[in-house]
Amino acid sequence: AAPGAGSGTLTATVAATVAAGTYAVNVTATGGGVTKTELVAINVLPAPSFSLALGAPSLTIALGGTGTVTATTIGNVSFNSPVSLKVTGLPKGATASTGAINAPGSGSSILGITIGSAVVLGKYTLAVTATGGGVSKTVTLTLQLPGISLSVGAASIKLKQGGSTSLRVSSAASGGFGSQVAFSVQGLPADVSAIFSPATLPSPGNGNTTLKLTASSTATLGAVSLTVTATATGLTKTVAVAMTVTK
Repeated sequence: AAPGAGSGTLTATVAATVAAGTYAVNVTATGGGVTKTELVAINVLPAPSFSLALGAPSLTIALGGTGTVTATTIGNVSFNSPVSLKVTGLPKGATASTGAINAPGSGSSILGITIGSAVVLGKYTLAVTATGGGVSKTVTLTLQLPGISLSVGAASIKLKQGGSTSLRVSSAASGGFGSQVAFSVQGLPADVSAIFSPATLPSPGNGNTTLKLTASSTATLGAVSLTVTATATGLTKTVAVAMTVTK
């Protein structure tokens, strides 16, 4: 209003599609036949967001063990909120701790993953998710549970005095496991001998061996429980086999 001295407020509305950056804007005042222009810089900030990264892309944990991974978030100049972290996609029998990063949302948190003794061996793809300030970010974490499984061709066998019988024994490595595997059997009755062919499997431990059991003519009659054992680096697996020696 006249006489033309005073202050006014200009409001700039920025569309969501405008890229972050500094923009030069001309502000023009006109009155009484006079025009004045002033250059004003408008700094457009990015939408609030953050990045999420893990200290390692994969984690290897033994059955019954615990491992940790560090999750780090970095908020941009507009972000100012606490961030919560969680792990999903775990196999049955595994658990994971949650994490939190205080506002403004930049920092690190250590997440722990515990593997039960009965979890199925193998390779799993987990999701680590960070959520805060209406923003959610997810990265993948590869979980490897290395080990071997041991199986036999039959749960029970019969062996005649003076005769022999064979049993297939199989070993399967998983979860990135790699080791030579050696076989043995315990619980043999008197005058019964055992030979594995081959006695060992090369790394990574996948394959079959044949257990040949031979009884003398004086072998003790009756039923016994044998324990077939596979031994690898830092790992032992067993399976029971019922054997009956007959005439």
